[in-house]
Amino acid sequence: MNKKTLNRKKTFLIIWVLLLLGAVFLLNRYFNGKTEVEYTKYLVIGKENVFVVYDDKISLKIPQDTYVGNDKKVEDYLKDKDYSELFQVIKSIFPEDLEGYVVPKEI
Repeated sequence: MNKKTLNRKKTFLIIWVLLLLGAVFLLNRYFNGKTEVEYTKYLVIGKENVFVVYDDKISLKIPQDTYVGNDKKVEDYLKDKDYSELFQVIKSIFPEDLEGYVVPKEI
């Protein structure tokens, strides 16, 4: 093998690796990207807790065993997947209006 073909093979290999790394990076960003939220005051509904977020800072963590309105626990709303009703109940409790709710992944 001469130097010319060896250099071509190295260049081709480097370009191939860079393209592969770029594709993996883009796929990772697409599938695991940050959830875009257009609210400034919102509720994050997770598996074990509910969080109230004001201006991108977690302000309050509400555990599942907390009773909210009508003698129902947060856990009861999560079991029924009644997120909008949970949002309305928690929204009525807080003095500042919440704009919406986010469920990061389906529970």
